[in-house]
Amino acid sequence: MTALWLALILVLVFTCCGCGPEMTRREKWMFAAMIAANTADAYTTIEATEVDSRGGHFHEINPILGKHPDAGNVILFKAGVVGVCWLAGEIWPEKREGIYLLGTLPSGIAAGWNWARNERER
Repeated sequence: MTALWLALILVLVFTCCGCGPEMTRREKWMFAAMIAANTADAYTTIEATEVDSRGGHFHEINPILGKHPDAGNVILFKAGVVGVCWLAGEIWPEKREGIYLLGTLPSGIAAGWNWARNERER
């Protein structure tokens, strides 16, 4: 359910009118990939904390979230990441692709790492 809320928040951010020039088709796809990666990371992080509560050994490595973040903090953080990347892309439209890539890669890697870890813990 929390992943659904996160997706809804991120879609609302995506549809907001920007102050910079309109995104190109490629930039829109990169932004969508960033939303997907951050949503997947949030979902797998929340799932890992639930596995941890059943006797797993999960510890979040992001110092901003703490070792055992709750779902609300994870969602707020991920929505903030996407929001900051979107705003930076509006302020510096010539650097959008790099900004969106920077917002996508770490979350995509973390989501894959969390997923593999969660599968081992089941």
